[in-house]
Amino acid sequence: MKKIKYITFLFIFFASISMMGQNRMNRMDQDKMKAYKIAYITDRLDLTATEAQKFWPIYNEISDKIDSFKKQTRKEVVKQLRAEGGPENISDEKAWSIIQRDFDTQKKILAFEEELVNKLKGFLPYRKILKLKIAEREFKKDLFKKLRERRKKFNKD
Repeated sequence: MKKIKYITFLFIFFASISMMGQNRMNRMDQDKMKAYKIAYITDRLDLTATEAQKFWPIYNEISDKIDSFKKQTRKEVVKQLRAEGGPENISDEKAWSIIQRDFDTQKKILAFEEELVNKLKGFLPYRKILKLKIAEREFKKDLFKKLRERRKKFNKD
């Protein structure tokens, strides 16, 4: 009996250490990615010091709203799908409600983006706001390209 408790304790201990390490690593990756995005956008927009001082708090606020909204919505959809036994077992009515929810989510994200543009147009020329939209798309493409290259390199090793 004592042996079982000891083995269980060790298993839980090592599992928790492993999860903490993964969380720390994920956090480091997220921080690196965020820093890369900031550098990327700053370079593409060619912001003045005054513009940057006003831009980043607004941009970060709206980005955080979008990210937390997406995360919460995704959690709720995944929870609903799991409760139904996955997309193969879900009824058409519930599938339709998830599709509708996705449309609503996209509308809400668009509203956040419109809020961002409305706040930025007070001090940034429209040309730079357009550059921001382009830079965000290019950043995603560039990030996926880097991830593909990383995956290829990893698979070779």
